[in-house]
Amino acid sequence: AYQHQGLLAPGSGLVVAAPAGGTVTRSGTSFATPIVSGIAALLLGRQLALYGRTDVAAVVRALLAGALP
Repeated sequence: AYQHQGLLAPGSGLVVAAPAGGTVTRSGTSFATPIVSGIAALLLGRQLALYGRTDVAAVVRALLAGALP
């Protein structure tokens, strides 16, 4: 079930690109999701660099272990 395996990234006060140029501060899951996805990608890239393979389940466990309940 999602409530036991999902990760909600609400995001608050995130600096994001503005359509007309520059930056603005926004909050919400739509803005936080790419950050969490990027962190997952960095962890997978580090695994690949160190071990020559990736373990997606280990990254999921690490992200869930670091999240607030």
